[in-house]
Amino acid sequence: MLTKLSLYGMKSRTKIMYYAIGIMALISALRLGYEFWRLVGMADPNGAIDLILRYEEVEWWFAGESTHRTYRAFGYTPASYVFLWLPFGWLELWPARWLWALTSVVLLAGLIRFFLKESEAHTRLERIFLIIIFLSVYPTAITIGNGQLGIHLLLAIAGAVLLVRPGQKTSITKDMLAALFFIAGLTKVSFGVPFFWILLFMPGRLRPAVLVVTGYVLFTIFGASFQPEPLFVLMKQLLSLGTAPVAAEGGAHLGRLMDLLGWTDFNALGSLFILGALGVWTWFYRSSDPLVLLGVTGIVARLWTYHRMYDDILILLPLVALYRIAKRYGAGEKEGLIAGMFFVCGWLGLEMPGTLGRMSFPWNLPYDIGQTALWIAMLVFLVFHVRKERAPLFPYSQGVTP
Repeated sequence: MLTKLSLYGMKSRTKIMYYAIGIMALISALRLGYEFWRLVGMADPNGAIDLILRYEEVEWWFAGESTHRTYRAFGYTPASYVFLWLPFGWLELWPARWLWALTSVVLLAGLIRFFLKESEAHTRLERIFLIIIFLSVYPTAITIGNGQLGIHLLLAIAGAVLLVRPGQKTSITKDMLAALFFIAGLTKVSFGVPFFWILLFMPGRLRPAVLVVTGYVLFTIFGASFQPEPLFVLMKQLLSLGTAPVAAEGGAHLGRLMDLLGWTDFNALGSLFILGALGVWTWFYRSSDPLVLLGVTGIVARLWTYHRMYDDILILLPLVALYRIAKRYGAGEKEGLIAGMFFVCGWLGLEMPGTLGRMSFPWNLPYDIGQTALWIAMLVFLVFHVRKERAPLFPYSQGVTP
């Protein structure tokens, strides 16, 4: 049965890809055209919503007015505002929006290049197919239109992991650059923190993680120096948002499940448990394919705490991992066929109209439950794949060295 399916798939694959590219190209033009207009041309209330929030928070922060008293600062620390000052702290609002649009285009190109390289898509048709996918899915478009950080953060995190992955020459310069990239990826803490386990365990040495922690502490102290409250008060205000009502809002994530079960007070505890479990798993499988580690962590990062639909961009990581598994095994192997099926389902899920996730209860349930169930199924597959294909430890990761 698998052989027949694989033969049929091989015969029809090229034709299907051409049709898919054409349809997705149209979707990309419509979505990106509208979202770039939202980013640089549309006024309030829908234009560059999150960019305007961050812009105002940067102004308040460096004027000595705390932002942590309001729910909208969830996920942003004193260190975050140091990095957010770079695009927002020295420009008027409209020039800042145009600068953000420019950086979004450049960094999206860099992110797509990373995805193409790691996917092992070699033919021109495959590469065009993947490029159009990354451009047409709703998380990419909404991230751009809202002025969100996902594209910037994902590339920073991926760059950090590439610089420290085993099997290449190490140096203090590379480790410092990786640490700087990763700290930038922590600008939105709820987005970047789960990936720290990879940086801590995968290289087989402590220096990259130590540099990240040291650098982040220094940026935090510097950022906090612009506020009248002591640092511990600022951090207490920030942590309190983890149990605030906002933690149960947004898209599909653990906080919403806890809220439905009446366990809102345990939101933070549940998130910490998931984060800890990911850390244990990453330690045991630290010598596995870095892309698969990124894929697993991407799904967990999407589900472990408060996120909205733009952060579904994290699901691009497991999609690329699934594509590469399907390529390596081929449709004739069960592993490759299942990976390919999950890739197609995950891709089509991200092509759906984003408005479905913004519908009121209970009309949003089929979308939220369907997406979440699919992501969890993808997570389970990747976890079992890593267990099945567990690689031997790299020679220098037997112990942890500086």
